[in-house]
Amino acid sequence: MILPTHVPHFLLFSESHSDTEAANLGAWRIVLESVDGRSRFEAHDDRETVTGERLELLAVVRGLEALDQPSRVTIVTHSRYVSRGLRYGLHQWRESAWQWEHFGKMEPVANSDLWQRIDDAMRINSVACRCWRFDAARDTARRRKRSRVRREESATAATPSPPPVSTNRLRDRQSRTNDRNRARTVGSRGRGLLNAVQAAVTGLTHRQPTLSAG
Repeated sequence: MILPTHVPHFLLFSESHSDTEAANLGAWRIVLESVDGRSRFEAHDDRETVTGERLELLAVVRGLEALDQPSRVTIVTHSRYVSRGLRYGLHQWRESAWQWEHFGKMEPVANSDLWQRIDDAMRINSVACRCWRFDAARDTARRRKRSRVRREESATAATPSPPPVSTNRLRDRQSRTNDRNRARTVGSRGRGLLNAVQAAVTGLTHRQPTLSAG
């Protein structure tokens, strides 16, 4: 759609979140801000029974319908579902009466009611989409966590630790222990044998000769 050059240009930041504990509870949030920074609009809401891709799409619908005049809008979203639908699917779905071919059979487009509301908004607004991660608070938390992990790893590396004992050193140490044990065994056996020999020699030395009668 071609608009006059003087129309306002807005950035539409949209995000959604599904509660991991409550399966049927979700929330969406949008920030609609003019490029020149003169106007800013924020909105958010919790929705029951709306989660996943439909919730992501609903956030974009709320943002586009908040515009009160024809505008240029750049949607900034983390949702690939929204981004791909706007870039590649919307035109084809409109031409095929909001159906798509699935294994040779025409099926209704999922969330077609919301896609049609986006299509209506695009008839009076020029819409582009960028799939980005834009949550600064989340990125800051991640950077702080990475910094804390790096500090902990550095502190651990700086603490001296005993060098690891190699397997060869352990084998050598065990071998020396075994040699000492064998030496003690052989030595005790040798001393016993020597004592026995000495006792035998002593007995022969002190034995008196026996004279036979002639």
